[in-house]
Amino acid sequence: MFCNKIGNKSFTLSYEIYVDGQLKTTGSSTLVGYNTKQQKSIQIPIKIREALLRITQN
Repeated sequence: MFCNKIGNKSFTLSYEIYVDGQLKTTGSSTLVGYNTKQQKSIQIPIKIREALLRITQN
């Protein structure tokens, strides 16, 4: 799993599954920061952004 895009309010995680060293499938998910009380999207908090940067693929 790696992060391949970080925006202001969302980020995209990508996945690769290997079996016996061969890539079998890929996938991705786009996640949005969201405040459930205010029911609106929010900017990605700095601590989460820093963690995502550690798994970002160049």
